[in-house]
Amino acid sequence: AAGRLQADGQLTVINVMGVDYTEAFLRTIDGALDVHELVKLRFRDVGTKKEVKIISEDLASGRGAHVAQVVGHTALLYRPRDASVGPP
Repeated sequence: AAGRLQADGQLTVINVMGVDYTEAFLRTIDGALDVHELVKLRFRDVGTKKEVKIISEDLASGRGAHVAQVVGHTALLYRPRDASVGPP
């Protein structure tokens, strides 16, 4: 919980519209995870909370990330930064 509290002001928020993802959209998620480790996805035009969870897990696994939390139509993805890159 402390990590989430510290990161609140630094979270990148990405709005997810529907379920068709372009390469540019996926690169946006990758880039945000590279810089911030935690990325909040807000799902718009996605039906149920169960669908949000399934889509979040699919997006996370494709990025080498983990779904840290799903609340309603919002998911938090986490991917540790590469230590060799240095601080953000």
